[in-house]
Amino acid sequence: MKKKIIVILVGLLFLGIGIYTIKTSNAKAERCTEETSGVVVNVIEETSKDSDGNISRHYYPVLEYQVGEEIVHEKYSVGSGNSSKYRVGDEIDILYNPSNNEEFIIKGDSTLKILGYAFTGMGAVFAILGVVSKNIS
Repeated sequence: MKKKIIVILVGLLFLGIGIYTIKTSNAKAERCTEETSGVVVNVIEETSKDSDGNISRHYYPVLEYQVGEEIVHEKYSVGSGNSSKYRVGDEIDILYNPSNNEEFIIKGDSTLKILGYAFTGMGAVFAILGVVSKNIS
């Protein structure tokens, strides 16, 4: 019974993370309504080490774009693993928040939504399995 509860709780946790990710992604997309083009001026590599000592790397593009007279330099909040899909000098269409020029999304990038749907799906599967499975004790 204890394992069953843990499976259900893990499922609910994943489900919650997925729903939160989708909601925040949608909210940001609703705020970022103005379009402009930007240029990748840098790619920042961030490393982290897990408890087993394995190192993972994530790459975040830093974009420069102009809003009116202001030139904005900002790191994108979504990174990619293994290697960067962006290179210095790449021109990228972005959508920015007219109330906060530093908040932006890369046009057509659905990484966070896909991640949110993946977490939601996995969470639903775990929660349902935890509820209906008779083999978990």
